[in-house]
Amino acid sequence: MSKYDTFAAHNWGKDKRNHENVLAIVHQLQALGAKVWIDEKEMEGRVINTMFQGIDDSSTVTVFITEEYIHKVAGKGRNGADDNCLMEFDYSKAHKGIDMMIPVVMEAAMDDRAKWRGTAGVFISRMRIRGWDRPAEDVARDIATILAKRVSGFQASHSKEYMKILGVSQNKESTTDM
Repeated sequence: MSKYDTFAAHNWGKDKRNHENVLAIVHQLQALGAKVWIDEKEMEGRVINTMFQGIDDSSTVTVFITEEYIHKVAGKGRNGADDNCLMEFDYSKAHKGIDMMIPVVMEAAMDDRAKWRGTAGVFISRMRIRGWDRPAEDVARDIATILAKRVSGFQASHSKEYMKILGVSQNKESTTDM
């Protein structure tokens, strides 16, 4: 069993706006009982090694998609191939696999997956969560529902009230499609 249910992969954005939006969702996820690795509190030592350890310690990776994140993952950010977003995405794909990566689209313009260029272009999933125009609580519930389906032991480690909020019975998976 992993130390964290999910790793929050994201870019901070201009004026830290995206980071603040991601934090709001993360706080709601934590209120639902999820254990989330986020780079605000967990960073110590060499940054990239700390991020890789966070991914290794997590069952899934929740990828918060913005135009800037896609640009960085394509190696076209200011730091090119040395960008932390690119390295965390590639490491997540290699060590967790696409099926354990949960895409949350944080900008309306990025809802069109044809705009997911470069490495992120292979990140074609049957689903994605719309996060740009919905309350953080709703986005967090959608993520938690996916975690309940994909993370072994996630359901058993939470209260009946939590599972009721998610619409998941203790004996079967939720039938909610994202």
